[in-house]
Amino acid sequence: MSWIRRLPVVIATLACMAAGQALAQSPAVDAAYARMRAAAAEFAAIPDERLAQMPADALESHLLRILTVAGEVATEVDRLGLTAREEKALEEARLGGNAREGMDQKMARAFEAIEKFSAEKRKAIEERLNQAMARLSTPTLLKRAEVSMGLLAASSLRLAIADFWSDKRRLPSEQDLAEDLKSARETLRKENHPAQLSYAGGAVTLRYNASIAEGGVLTLAPVAKGSGIEFVCRANAPLRRFVPATCEAS
Repeated sequence: MSWIRRLPVVIATLACMAAGQALAQSPAVDAAYARMRAAAAEFAAIPDERLAQMPADALESHLLRILTVAGEVATEVDRLGLTAREEKALEEARLGGNAREGMDQKMARAFEAIEKFSAEKRKAIEERLNQAMARLSTPTLLKRAEVSMGLLAASSLRLAIADFWSDKRRLPSEQDLAEDLKSARETLRKENHPAQLSYAGGAVTLRYNASIAEGGVLTLAPVAKGSGIEFVCRANAPLRRFVPATCEAS
């Protein structure tokens, strides 16, 4: 059940869905976050010894409640049209670092307890939690997942470009990267990824179609740093809402 260890990341993504200014103008988001904080505090307060002895249905119930309230936050905030950077700011402002840490620690203990159950019980819990997670996927989260997958493919080229620079002291041409480009494009094709990948002058570009953002462009561009190079991620206005917080506005 290694999939279940990703659950805190999913919940963190769902929970980090607003900025302070927008939240102050949205009582529905404020109320959803209050429920999220209460659920996190209740879960974190369960003694580890009690959690370790808790029956499967009780553990599952706690996890489903966390997912449910996180989904309520995600649903409300998805209407606000905020960026990942703004959403990240809210995690500290509204959920709080202590609540986040306490919930993550308790979930780790819950996962350990679940893995001690029989294979049949683990499978049943996995199926129900997967169903719950599927229901919580907002359009914004689905688009961000697609963009993140494209960025991962582009990052494989980043490594090849940096290695070439280290050996040749120049940026590779498209012909120099022919095999790497072919591999990255094939990866995107197999995943039916909604973007076209191109390369020029050391920069890797993903151009997205209307299923993500009409005219959306993400670029990984090299910049000199000491004797080597590093890459800066940039996204244009149509794509800005769907890229990681580390991507700059172009």
